[in-house]
Amino acid sequence: MSSKGLVRLYPSAWRARYEDEFLALLEAAPPTRHDRLDIARGALDAHLHPAEPSLVPGLAAVLGGGLWILAAAPIAALPTPPDWPGYLLDSLPLAVVAVVALTIAVAGTWLREDGRGGLAGRRLGRIGVSLSVVGHLAWAGALVAALVGLGYGAPVAIVSTAAGLGTVLIGLALAAAGDWTLAGLLVVAPILLVVPPWVVPSPAAWLVFGAIWVGIGLLELFGRSRVVGPLRWT
Repeated sequence: MSSKGLVRLYPSAWRARYEDEFLALLEAAPPTRHDRLDIARGALDAHLHPAEPSLVPGLAAVLGGGLWILAAAPIAALPTPPDWPGYLLDSLPLAVVAVVALTIAVAGTWLREDGRGGLAGRRLGRIGVSLSVVGHLAWAGALVAALVGLGYGAPVAIVSTAAGLGTVLIGLALAAAGDWTLAGLLVVAPILLVVPPWVVPSPAAWLVFGAIWVGIGLLELFGRSRVVGPLRWT
């Protein structure tokens, strides 16, 4: 790949600022194969951690939380909740789109914060985001299966719990960085999915779950959490 091809791997905002001097550097000292791998890794990191954080995670969180509220509201309005796990067929399309949006939201939220909180926090967050993304995608797949009549029940509960556990781990990693507001919301929201219905009716818990994700999105879009100091562990 030519020098210009290597530079094109970087985001447009990065190229607008550094392209000329980077090309001059590459022409003065042609990169080796190892250098090209390092440049490619640097381009990937520039996409994952842009200088100006993307609005996509916040918008996805607001969309996912809002759709979850819309999906849960008709269920909450019923005099008698449907059988476990409590979905209505009409609500499943909204739930599928909501879960996909939350997949983007949870991954983007971690990428905005990755690198803070020390090595232990980064490791915990990366484990969490991997588990959460896989769990959310499996959850969406399980809901699609239910939508087409393949049945649901325990599989939905298992994969949604995995998605929630991953999100809790991300919350703990953000606590390690001192971002307590965002951390608290990310820990509390998934817990609502597994609250026994005899403690809090599932539709009510889902409404609060959706509202929390809307709050996370608004926090990402219009404000930042107050960083009060890192939580350190060994």
